[in-house]
Amino acid sequence: MHQRLALWLMVILLLTRFSPISALLTVLVVSLQTVLGESVIGRFTGFNQISAVSKVGLGFCVGATVSTFFYVFVVTFAGTMAAVISQFMLLVLAVFLRLSQISSTNMQATSDELGAVKWLAVITLLGMAPNWFWPLPLAIWLATLFLVWPRLKNGFGSLKLIVALIFGASGGLIWVQIIGTRPDRAWFADDRFAELFSFSLGKWGVSHNPMLVSESISYHWFSFAWIGVVSNLAFSKVDVVFAHFGPAVIALACAVLGFAVIKTFTRDTTLALFSLACAVFVDTERLFEGYGFNAFQLNSFSQFFSLALGLALLLTIVAVGDEQLSSVVVIVGIIFAALIGAKISSGFVAGFGLGGVWLVGLFRQRKIFESLKFLTIGLIVPGLCSLITFYGDPRNGPPSVIRRPGWVVGVSRDLWHVYNGNLLSYLPILIFSTLAFGGLGFIGLLVILRTKVEISRFRNIQAFFIFALLASLAQMLSRGSTGGTDDEGNVNTLYAFHFWISLTRFVAIALVIQQISVLWRVQKLRKTILVAGFFYVIAIFMARAWEINYESSYIIPLLTTFKLTIPLFLALLLAGLLSVVIRVKRLSLGFQSIPQSVLALSSVALIATGLLMSFMNYDVVSSRQQKEWRSMDVEYSVSSDFAAATNWLKFNMRGDDVVATKVTRSSPKIALLTGHKDFAGVPMSFRIFGEHSSYFAQSYKLLDEFSKNGSCDSAKDLRESEVNFFLVDLANLDTPDVLRCADEVFRNKGSVVYKIK
Repeated sequence: MHQRLALWLMVILLLTRFSPISALLTVLVVSLQTVLGESVIGRFTGFNQISAVSKVGLGFCVGATVSTFFYVFVVTFAGTMAAVISQFMLLVLAVFLRLSQISSTNMQATSDELGAVKWLAVITLLGMAPNWFWPLPLAIWLATLFLVWPRLKNGFGSLKLIVALIFGASGGLIWVQIIGTRPDRAWFADDRFAELFSFSLGKWGVSHNPMLVSESISYHWFSFAWIGVVSNLAFSKVDVVFAHFGPAVIALACAVLGFAVIKTFTRDTTLALFSLACAVFVDTERLFEGYGFNAFQLNSFSQFFSLALGLALLLTIVAVGDEQLSSVVVIVGIIFAALIGAKISSGFVAGFGLGGVWLVGLFRQRKIFESLKFLTIGLIVPGLCSLITFYGDPRNGPPSVIRRPGWVVGVSRDLWHVYNGNLLSYLPILIFSTLAFGGLGFIGLLVILRTKVEISRFRNIQAFFIFALLASLAQMLSRGSTGGTDDEGNVNTLYAFHFWISLTRFVAIALVIQQISVLWRVQKLRKTILVAGFFYVIAIFMARAWEINYESSYIIPLLTTFKLTIPLFLALLLAGLLSVVIRVKRLSLGFQSIPQSVLALSSVALIATGLLMSFMNYDVVSSRQQKEWRSMDVEYSVSSDFAAATNWLKFNMRGDDVVATKVTRSSPKIALLTGHKDFAGVPMSFRIFGEHSSYFAQSYKLLDEFSKNGSCDSAKDLRESEVNFFLVDLANLDTPDVLRCADEVFRNKGSVVYKIK
């Protein structure tokens, strides 16, 4: 199991067009972190009977958490080199601990699980496709190859040889075409979000700011700290790991965990894989910042990492019996702490979900001590420790646990101004937006509640999702009804609801496909479903093309939002009509009892809509990403002279030195190039601080005074701000005369480096 997963992870990383050595070292580090996690969970008897694939998924989440926390602790007090050495010692120790564990407690992978690994790689590519256009053709080609190849490998006739050559040639052509459209630089799905700059905390520790400015803040740093750990241990560039390797690793982890969760509800591996593929590839209309509600939301790496941790919590709840849940509560607490650190809004949702599990256990078992153990170790202690560790910096202001409600991007301001008032005016848009965004989630929750599964801990899953839903809706509602004046937009305001929907679909889709497989066996009913589905797809195309051309009024924002709910209402209508047919002709169709057809059929319609949207949006994603790549390549290109200057700084600055330069919107990322702390960062950091904050105004004033006038007063102020070096780009019109207060230590045709006295 481990070898096959490592092999396919290596293949996926190689597809990102970067160094094979870096990819190999990254796979090695991730594999050792997984072994570390498995050695930890192997100490808990509650995990003895879980499947091999479950142990791999949980092992990665636990191992990554333990490794990252240990790394940050050491690097904060002893430096990067000590942290790297300590990590190697920790991972080697994990291998010995794993080998020393009793072999009988190691669940061997079944043939079904081993055969599913290659399909998990395909599903990983499918899940990344809604954000990264390039994995889709590779996923389709690999899937076709896996289906056809078994029919060719037993003996080669002339026809089989020709087919094999065609497959090989087509694969090569696809690969060459994709390589030609990919940029040489590291690529992040949406550079505007600026989270690429958040690596430095993982690289240097809590004394340095993730946004590369000299003021220290806390900004859900766990996922970025993990990036720093992997990049340092694999000797890779942090922007490469963050932009390519990191998302690929987490995508495969989500596929493994999702498969393990689904397999607890169905023993049919083919059905589980098909359900998993639907769960990761289902998408919605592209609503906020051009991104829909797909599970693998790569444009926010912290949100994406939280999905893996959330699936790990689900797997623990559903795979461990009620009587054993308290015995593994330490593992629940470890994962929950990392989840809060990765994304506090996701932690808020999962915390309420775990609270629901605690209440169920309290009422069912009526054991006060055991319930308090779960509540304390699983929720309260990791929650408090994470809030202090991740968000406890007093200079960061009060932590915003509950975020503002999000809106459709095209009419966000209209919606805000129209409905930013009393609760009665706000409720209609909340209801319609909720239906539009969460149709699959809500119907999926109903499927979970109505489905009878012979698993004692299934009630825990139901309680988890109900309480998590209440938390996500509370997040949406809290600020929308208070009459605030700030117009935040909708980029980061639906994360909680998105997180809940993504988790729900992994369970709901598996149950729905199980139910629909019962209906599909009836020949007459199969024809009816196909005919109804054909007209349903046409209706979706028509609804998507509908344009609202009325004059602006109070009702227009409501109509615009209502448009997004049409697939939901069509699905309910279709399901209702077919359910009437099934009920009336139940006996003639061969059913002894009335099947749960309404929920199953409506969910299938929504799943089909989501799959349809993914393909319809594919061209949009492809053209948009390539346009962004080209514009970013031009905007952030670095001259050879500037690169030589930053390379000199990289090897001549001490570990705690700070470098400053005149910052413009197109300034190269000097902190990335030098590996040292930047005095003022770049304007993308305004996402956190605000463009006109007093701190930024003061910093840029000092830069302007020094770069324009070369005054010794400004040099003194920079020195007091811990700035040691100042890099001047001679292409900039502002070239200071600073020899009176700084020493020239490097010069070429395009750049000068001064050391401030």
